[in-house]
Amino acid sequence: MIFNRFTILFILCLFILFGNSNIFGQQKTYLMLNSKKIEDGRYKDVNGSPYLFDDWKYGKTMNSKAELVDSILINYNGLTNNMEVMKNNVYIELDAYHYPLVVVYGDLPGEEIFFRRSANKTLLNRYPRMIYNGLEIAIVEDFISRIDTKKVNDVGKIRESSTFVNRKNYYFIKDNNAKLFKLNQKSIIKLLGHKEALEEFVKQEKLKFNDESDLIKLLEFYEKSGFNDQQIKN
Repeated sequence: MIFNRFTILFILCLFILFGNSNIFGQQKTYLMLNSKKIEDGRYKDVNGSPYLFDDWKYGKTMNSKAELVDSILINYNGLTNNMEVMKNNVYIELDAYHYPLVVVYGDLPGEEIFFRRSANKTLLNRYPRMIYNGLEIAIVEDFISRIDTKKVNDVGKIRESSTFVNRKNYYFIKDNNAKLFKLNQKSIIKLLGHKEALEEFVKQEKLKFNDESDLIKLLEFYEKSGFNDQQIKN
């Protein structure tokens, strides 16, 4: 599995332990290790945005030297597959090696959104959003952006028009294998197997899969029921 639970737990403990302290003296630093400044305005000729969030959100991360970087404006660029930090209108591209886990503060009180650099060959060096990270399986969302360029007729003149085209892919991960799937009941049960037991649970719990919470309930039931010895179905 791409997300080592003990590694994530260790990093989260460091967040809690050092988040409000000054043990390292540079806990809330903006000196980003091995990261690079990128120019604003690079997408001025492209319609739309390659970023996951419409508005930049506050978040936190911790580098490989255990220095906490908190209360930063951050966003994920689906075109470059990089996390970016913005400070005083300066854009900084994080080095994924030094910043493997990024936590973004959600819109709800106490809500935190986790992104983990992937070492899985399918999602190599991307920052998928962690939807579910169980003992044996994981579900992640991968945000992707590309530039679509077309020729358009503009008052008798032919010109090129470029637009960002964004999409979200969902992956089921088990035994370090990542399988693309649609976020619905049929697709996830096909991957998990044990069709009758899982469909009965869906019926009893009245799961509709209108949001991710229903998916998480099903996955928790799957793992608690001891179905984890089954390989991913093709």
